[in-house]
Amino acid sequence: MKFNEQRAFDVAKELKNAYEKKEKLFSLDIKTPESILPEGINSQEEHAKYLFFLGIATYKDKSERVFEKGREMYKKNPELFDPKFIRENYNADSLTDKIYSGLGHPFYRQIAENWYYSSKKLTEYDDNPLNIFNGTKDVNVGLKKLYKFNGFSTKIGNLLAAWYHKYDLVDIENIYELKIPVDSHVATISIGQEILEMEKPLRREKVAKFLQNNYLKFFREHLGFDPIEFQENMWIVGAYNCNKKVCRTLCPLEEPCKMTIDKGLFYKKAIVRPITIKPVQETPF
Repeated sequence: MKFNEQRAFDVAKELKNAYEKKEKLFSLDIKTPESILPEGINSQEEHAKYLFFLGIATYKDKSERVFEKGREMYKKNPELFDPKFIRENYNADSLTDKIYSGLGHPFYRQIAENWYYSSKKLTEYDDNPLNIFNGTKDVNVGLKKLYKFNGFSTKIGNLLAAWYHKYDLVDIENIYELKIPVDSHVATISIGQEILEMEKPLRREKVAKFLQNNYLKFFREHLGFDPIEFQENMWIVGAYNCNKKVCRTLCPLEEPCKMTIDKGLFYKKAIVRPITIKPVQETPF
């Protein structure tokens, strides 16, 4: 694998310019899944708990679906987002039915277990996940603590830190130290725009780790770009442009993608494959 820094710079610049000028896809009022809050969240602490628990639930599921279900779950049972209530009324097994009925998650048993044991560990932080980051403006210090919670991998941990910073729930100075979450959208565009060059099929985890580490290095060296904004814009382009098959109509990227990724393989078989170059066709309005 090879990371093409010049292509990464070009793509980051094109996304930033289009986003700031509200051009192409960014002229639409597209909201990321976590930005739409349910009624009843009236404080930073409630907001933080909502993102904390649904962050756990993004494990091997689409964020759009998790937050759509999660908003309904919060509306019906807001107490399930209260770690003290969870500890006093459930265990990992009894919580399973609530997670299944509320989120319908394909890995609901694992999510219920992580939800419960993370509720237990929050006693160390006065049941407020914001306290994990309080007292430091260094994202790495907060992430080191967060990784000790069930369900918080590198991807989900950095995702939660990004959300907390985005919504001014915590004050992080070295945001360029974030490892951007690499999902199918980031991987697809990275391959299609030839930021990632690969010659043979590779496991998803290896590709994700390679991209995370190289994007981390990239944002450390190019402080004019915001890694959170970059990742969100990649997600929007992937979710609302690539997936909607409006490739050259709304895409803010100047260069057509020269390769594609088989998302079924990316998700189901955990293999990422380089695909033979295909011509890109214009999609009419």
